[in-house]
Amino acid sequence: MKPRKAVVCSKRVAIVAQIINDPTYTHREDDNNYIGDVSMDHLERMVWSRKLEFILSCLGYAVGLGNLWRFPYMCYRNGGGAFFIPYLIMLLFCGFPLFYLEISLGQFASLGPLSVWKVSPLFKGVGYGIVTVSLMVSIYYNMIIGWSIFYLFASMQDPVPWSTCDNWWNTAACTMDGRQHQNASNNSTIILNSVMGNISLNDSADVGDTIVSLDPYENVTQNLTYVGRLKSSSEEYFYNYVLGITDDISDFGGMQWYNVGCLCLAWLLVFLALRKGIKTSGKVVYFTAIFPYVVLVILLIRGVSLDGAVEGIKFFLIPKWERLRQAKVWNDAAIQVFYSLGSCFGTLITLASYNKFHNNCYKDAVIVCVGNTLTSVLGGVVIFSILGYMAHVSGTTVDKVAQEGSGLAFVVYPEVVAKFPVSPLWAILFFIMLLTLGLDSQFGMIETLVTAILEEYPKQCHKRKTWVILGVCIVMFILGLPLCTKGGMYWLHLMDLNAAGWSVLILGLFECLVIGWVYGYNRFADNIQMMIGKKPSLYWRALWQFVTPVIIMFILVFSWVDYSPAYYDQYEYPFWANLLGGAMTCLPLVPLPVWMLYAISKTDGPIKRRIQLLTQPAADWGPGPSIDEDIVAFLVPQHPLLPPALHLHPDLPETPVWGDRQQGL
Repeated sequence: MKPRKAVVCSKRVAIVAQIINDPTYTHREDDNNYIGDVSMDHLERMVWSRKLEFILSCLGYAVGLGNLWRFPYMCYRNGGGAFFIPYLIMLLFCGFPLFYLEISLGQFASLGPLSVWKVSPLFKGVGYGIVTVSLMVSIYYNMIIGWSIFYLFASMQDPVPWSTCDNWWNTAACTMDGRQHQNASNNSTIILNSVMGNISLNDSADVGDTIVSLDPYENVTQNLTYVGRLKSSSEEYFYNYVLGITDDISDFGGMQWYNVGCLCLAWLLVFLALRKGIKTSGKVVYFTAIFPYVVLVILLIRGVSLDGAVEGIKFFLIPKWERLRQAKVWNDAAIQVFYSLGSCFGTLITLASYNKFHNNCYKDAVIVCVGNTLTSVLGGVVIFSILGYMAHVSGTTVDKVAQEGSGLAFVVYPEVVAKFPVSPLWAILFFIMLLTLGLDSQFGMIETLVTAILEEYPKQCHKRKTWVILGVCIVMFILGLPLCTKGGMYWLHLMDLNAAGWSVLILGLFECLVIGWVYGYNRFADNIQMMIGKKPSLYWRALWQFVTPVIIMFILVFSWVDYSPAYYDQYEYPFWANLLGGAMTCLPLVPLPVWMLYAISKTDGPIKRRIQLLTQPAADWGPGPSIDEDIVAFLVPQHPLLPPALHLHPDLPETPVWGDRQQGL
């Protein structure tokens, strides 16, 4: 009978196994390099004081601004309720497997997004890539939080400043009826069901065009020489006052200093929440992760009571089954799942690395994924009930008022609350909710950057974590200053399109391939069994090795085929800006080949042997030092896979292996 190949294991776990199985084992001096004080990566590593803190941190990170302003729009654009079917399928076969893989990996090793790649050192470039993604997204994400802070302060006025058209930033295009009229034709009549006020006239038209008001106090007909798109007062407030937006990405137009102040305040909040690591952030999330749900429930009760709300909710939920035949719907569902859970940013690995070793990470993954999905649906119902009301008031259809992204949060919703009684109260509630949604995600990404720095430079930094966090926040604030200029919105949108583009999909593909094939499913399944006492079924093998990678490749191909130049509203980005966006997309992928070449060049021996050594786990790969006693108490009765003896693989004399377990690859 042909002997089964041995599984190469880390020296750390192998020594623990030897101690467990051989009472006569003599403790050697170099064992301390692998047990107890395994490496500087684990020095003074904290753990969550309560399991709930980890769940709330993951939920707060996953449930971000996109759940409120992207998911509802995606449903509307892709068949309403029918979109839930491809969304749930992609969640089960792509989103959830990656989520579970990342938190299992981080929890087992108690290592951050860079050091965790001791699992297969050749691929540490993947770690650098996901850290790069978090860095780029964090730069512009905090600018959105800064706008939320600005609106929060502005909401403390009565009336709210975007409710009228008689401010210095308003133009002749401003209207307060919520309707937008596109380029009326010559000799046409536009009928408004509100007071005339200031009529927006953007494009010249022939004399003879008329506009008729049906207001009982102003039943007049007026000849026009100029007809164009009206802009709501909230739209002009955002673009003309808050942004002071220029006409082109190359025109920075000077600094908006109040935005600089709000951005600074946003980074100050991040620093204060993270200054003691998870000791402080774990307490902050009790508010920042729970408060948005309180506001969503309040807004739901208020929203469904509005006129037109039912029509808006129907627009959101009623399925258009014929849309399921379109490949783009399935692609959009996969992308939405992928990004809404926040995989491949390094944050899930980081947050899970602070878990106790025997925490049931599978249950946590289920709770967070289900919670994230339900939050998206709840947010969709709230948003579309409000859009239904807005359409009812404007005398138009829901699809005419639906927007995504910042337009929904900073234009559409402010316009609606301006019509509510006690509008400052509703505005304050909404923008505090936006603030907490954004901060939770930002906490996770900055914690990822800080953890990566601390683990890369442990001797220099592990006693100075507060200073490292402060330094990161200051540097990121400086990098975000161009977004505070009058042309900053163009740059923010360009970064939003490309910073977490298809490169994140490639990083996710590498995660599946490295863990499923290089490290090996069998080894990874054994690691999970060590933590939760139960080995994953073959269902997970099929997902991690085959199904999820295939889905990611499908999304990649479709994204490349469906590529189109960048637009912001009706502004088309110039060629050089699209090239710059492409460079942003590719930047997280650069570390992969660079690190491979560097690692191979620093390893001795023939190329084949170098690659063989670098694809095996590092000698100190394994559980963190704080759980050694748990391993001794837990493994003997519950983990029958430990061998009776320790031996060395003949081809890899420096690396211990475990008996006759079958190799994962």
